[in-house]
Amino acid sequence: MNDAPDDTPQEDLQTTDPQHDGVAAFRLGFVPGVNPAKWVRTWRARLTVPLELVPLTTDDAGAAVRAGDVEAALVRRPVATHDGHERFLHAIPLYDEVPVVVVSKEHLLSLADDVTLDDLADETVWHPLDDRFDWNALASGDEPSAVTGTPPGVPGYVRPGHAKEAVEIVASGVGVVILPMSLARLHHRRDVVAVPLTDGPTSGVSLAWPAHDGDPLCEELVGIVRGRSVNSSRGAAAQDQAAQDQAAQGSSGRDGGRTTGATALTRTGEARRKKSAAARAQADRTAAQQRKRSDQSRARGKGKKRGK
Repeated sequence: MNDAPDDTPQEDLQTTDPQHDGVAAFRLGFVPGVNPAKWVRTWRARLTVPLELVPLTTDDAGAAVRAGDVEAALVRRPVATHDGHERFLHAIPLYDEVPVVVVSKEHLLSLADDVTLDDLADETVWHPLDDRFDWNALASGDEPSAVTGTPPGVPGYVRPGHAKEAVEIVASGVGVVILPMSLARLHHRRDVVAVPLTDGPTSGVSLAWPAHDGDPLCEELVGIVRGRSVNSSRGAAAQDQAAQDQAAQGSSGRDGGRTTGATALTRTGEARRKKSAAARAQADRTAAQQRKRSDQSRARGKGKKRGK
């Protein structure tokens, strides 16, 4: 399983590809706190198809993939992948994030190196609606537990709509909130502190894409997030070879809405195509020069015959 992406600030990510030359872009959705920068750089270095980043809310990410608003998305688990009868999404786990407790700088827990669930028993704990922690997984069958679908501690009087709203409440000096580390970084303020939670649940991030009629380049994205090399036989490299075979036979087709007959999808495929085109052009020039010399030789021969 891959490590989490780098720490490039999420707000600094380019949502559009500077190499977008009118070609249909591959749209990759991502939810707050998830940073696809490392994978985006690999895509743009490896592929000629533009990549467009589409910010999504945590609750709507899976639905956006199903509706075709994006070709794939980086989502927080759990995400619905089937309805009991058939699978409508593929999803592969990428990495897990450790939880942290966000508290006001004036809070006593801000001085701790780390905290446990027991430390939060008497605290007001806000539970945002976009929380994806599996609290039920921490419940014990031998003894009653406060973690039955909700965080430990005393529930807040309302459920904040999202993590940012919960952090704003905490900053006012009321209660605490448990978040994945990346969300705590995304919504960091000078008046709050994030303290590691040693025995809390982890937050998982997955890549999701349609199970049926998805973009063929989803396989290339899977290869990138799984660390496959550019020379892998899967994904766009294989499509490039198929495109060259089609071009050699004088045919062209469309695959997933993108022309594959003459357009190279990978940078190496594009270089190979240009090299092949240059070789064919050179061969044409050489043949033309040979025909020209042959015509001139025949013309000189005819002139000598007429002179005799």
